[in-house]
Amino acid sequence: MPPSTVTTLYDFAKELLDDCHDALLTTSGGATTYEHVNPGTPSLDCCDSLIVYVNPFATEPHGGGAAFEEGHQSQRGGRLNVATFKILVTRCLEQPSDGAPLPDADLNAASQEVDEDVWAIWNYLTALYRAGSLFQGACSDVWFVNAIPLEPQGGCIGWIITIRAAIDGYVVTP
Repeated sequence: MPPSTVTTLYDFAKELLDDCHDALLTTSGGATTYEHVNPGTPSLDCCDSLIVYVNPFATEPHGGGAAFEEGHQSQRGGRLNVATFKILVTRCLEQPSDGAPLPDADLNAASQEVDEDVWAIWNYLTALYRAGSLFQGACSDVWFVNAIPLEPQGGCIGWIITIRAAIDGYVVTP
């Protein structure tokens, strides 16, 4: 298990991006054309995207009792550094220029594409975690929180997948 460094948070986000790209290669829609790690919550200005970002990052209690109340810090530990990784995957859903509703066949095809995306990513990442290779095998505590569909906007549809991981800190000499 590699030790944490100053680049670990970005490295894990980039690893997730690469893993999600590989998962999308197994879908009928294939890989997206616009893929990157974003330095915060992205705007939906480009469909057919795969974007990973961290939001939020916090320390959380590990264990129970009064010593682990919110905000408590101890030199002996007792708190976990927890990064929340968000994976945004979008596809384009072209609206008719005349304002008419989309035909059912088009809606069904779009639904199939984005449902394949989320299911492929979820299962691919779960398999990597079970094999001990997600996050370079460095995170023993990983939570697959949820996947929430986006409200269609700007011609984009898709999902936001949330995964949380406890990441060991690294030594900084004050």
